[in-house]
Amino acid sequence: PKRPYDITGWTLAMQMGVQYDRIQDGFDGPFVRIPGLLPPPASSVSGPSTAAGYLISHQINNSFIVTNRLLKAGADVYWVKKDQTIDGQDIGTGAIWVPASPAVRPILDKAAKELGIPVHALAKAPTGDALKLKPIRIGLYDSYGGSMPAGWTKWLFEQYEMPFQTVYPTTLDAGDLKSKFDVLVFVAGTLGGRGGRGGAGGGGGRGGAAAAGDAVAVATTAGGDAAAGGA
Repeated sequence: PKRPYDITGWTLAMQMGVQYDRIQDGFDGPFVRIPGLLPPPASSVSGPSTAAGYLISHQINNSFIVTNRLLKAGADVYWVKKDQTIDGQDIGTGAIWVPASPAVRPILDKAAKELGIPVHALAKAPTGDALKLKPIRIGLYDSYGGSMPAGWTKWLFEQYEMPFQTVYPTTLDAGDLKSKFDVLVFVAGTLGGRGGRGGAGGGGGRGGAAAAGDAVAVATTAGGDAAAGGA
């Protein structure tokens, strides 16, 4: 048997809870090659035409994209704490509630069609507590010359349309971080530890001390190559 290797931890089917069969023998059949990724099946906005607002499941990865688009447009966005059920289907805790407004519907129509996100129009708002979201100013720390963990984290931010700014040691040394950022993300190895595979070593500047002194929230990612997933 082959010795285990860390790359097995990047098996996406396992990470995403997809059931699959591992086939090691050759086979043939009436198959069609699919080049690249297929777009998700188009969905739609369902429910009454005159709605108090719209509910979206938090369990769908692309829901983070539509959340960022709504916040960028200045829409009100909430996470509902109580489990929500639509037509007998449980859409989970933290469902996204968006009160109706002229700017909201075009964004949701486009997201349903292009991102495959089912959007449920409701005649009245869900009951119970909810958390109101607000746009946050994200700073992603990177060392000069770049690092692999920072690159993966940056890629994730870009895929989910999260606004962020790359931060270098000189920005930390300049201080006054709370006027620029709400959150600083430090990938593995940049707070004086060992860099992730392919990355530089610990970053210069005041690092986490600067963030703490300026009352900015600090987020660190998991060690080594898992940093991207921890973002």
